[in-house]
Amino acid sequence: MTEVLRAELRVFDKAGPEGVRQFPRPMADLDGHAGGVEKPSPAVLIERARTLASKVAAQAEEIDASDRLPDWLVAELRASGLVETLVPECYGGHELGLDTMIKIVLPFAAACPSVGWVVAFYIGHNWLHCLGPEEMQRELYADSSCVLSAGAVSSKKKLRPVEGGYIANGRGPWASGLPHADWSMNAGFIEGREAAGPVTFFVPRQDYRLVENWSVTAMRATGSHDVAVEEKFVPEHRIVSTIEMMRGGTPGSKLHSNPMYALPVWPVTLCYVLPVLVGALRGAANAYVGLAKKRTLNFVNMSTANQSAALAGSQSALMRVGRGQAAASLAEGMLGDFVARVTKPGAPMDPEHRIAFRTQAALIGEFCQSTINKLMAGAGASSFRENSPMQRYFRDVNMLANHAALDTEPATEAYGKVVQGLPFEGIV
Repeated sequence: MTEVLRAELRVFDKAGPEGVRQFPRPMADLDGHAGGVEKPSPAVLIERARTLASKVAAQAEEIDASDRLPDWLVAELRASGLVETLVPECYGGHELGLDTMIKIVLPFAAACPSVGWVVAFYIGHNWLHCLGPEEMQRELYADSSCVLSAGAVSSKKKLRPVEGGYIANGRGPWASGLPHADWSMNAGFIEGREAAGPVTFFVPRQDYRLVENWSVTAMRATGSHDVAVEEKFVPEHRIVSTIEMMRGGTPGSKLHSNPMYALPVWPVTLCYVLPVLVGALRGAANAYVGLAKKRTLNFVNMSTANQSAALAGSQSALMRVGRGQAAASLAEGMLGDFVARVTKPGAPMDPEHRIAFRTQAALIGEFCQSTINKLMAGAGASSFRENSPMQRYFRDVNMLANHAALDTEPATEAYGKVVQGLPFEGIV
């Protein structure tokens, strides 16, 4: 089976080979702990997430109206310790599992899917950082264990080989969280080595340009602007093989004894994308409960002066309330099961199984989308007002369902080929 790659991680700091950042912060051995600070338990982090998510919920309408997260929220995220969930202990992180990460993302997504999306990628990209060479990892965490990186692996950029590294040029879309990021993750091809496939590389804030073009009707606050890199030097140590990333077990990942870092990119990425849809479903289901308690149905009894009736007691509303709550619980169970299977020790991660994971994730996302659409169908025209949370969940989830990672049509087609024993070419 042919594997068509994608892109890989690499990072850069100054404007030339002589500008590689030093490491002023004392680092632990890669098998040890940094700083001697006791890491918070999963329960503590999850409670912090719920507390901060409640603030997000109170300002969701205002947050959704912007093209990026508010500064106060990013400042509180940095201070909360949530971003360090997947950062190795040797770099001052918590080195907790994907099961903890999804429980952190869920309340944010329930409050505002855009916030949940950015939080998921800020946390998840810290897992990606650990796939690169040791020098890259140490450079990223030289100043802090809380590193925010944004970007996408669409291969839009070119890297020209020079002594000690490459000169990068190009522009790419979908850099969620870019306005507040410390680093940008980029993808492209090395000139003269295109046959080897794309690579992913990182550049620091001072070496990329945010192109203000995130004007959308959904997922507005994700700040997924284009990122442009123009004649910037990328050291050799910030390049990783995309094939190795897709297969899992890069040289960088082998620096860590925790098997989580040896997992393939695609299944792990799905683990931090899925809780955004699942959390959004919970948020929509709860919003519908509140809506049903307050809304009235007009023109239900034309024979009396009072032509309205409370929605809460109608059969259709009760059915939607029940459907929404049950479906949200079911989706949360499917998400937990999915993450458990991805992270199960010894779980097969050959291309066929990676395609299966992708297809299952897309179908879980489709289930969330379908349920929210059914709730919206009985929410009334007033639910399309700007101040209604229902329309925000509706818009956001229908946009997310079209994300490349969650598009059911290519995913199910690919898995159908696997089942039928047909050749497959695609990103796995």
